[in-house]
Amino acid sequence: MSIITGEENEEVLDKFRTKLYRWRDTEFKERGAGDLKFLKNKETQRVRILMRQDKTHKVVANFYVSPKDPLC
Repeated sequence: MSIITGEENEEVLDKFRTKLYRWRDTEFKERGAGDLKFLKNKETQRVRILMRQDKTHKVVANFYVSPKDPLC
């Protein structure tokens, strides 16, 4: 039995070991540590960033990278 993660049709462009923090109640709070991946969909060519916590594999970041973003 295999687990479906949603990453089956995606290619890993790059992977980084990192910690994720968020600003909450006037301070930074840790969301988790794990691998942050840049994934490219093989059909649509869209790139997204995905990060899961190490122990629980809970998704803590999941969003598309847009070339139209003014910060890119």
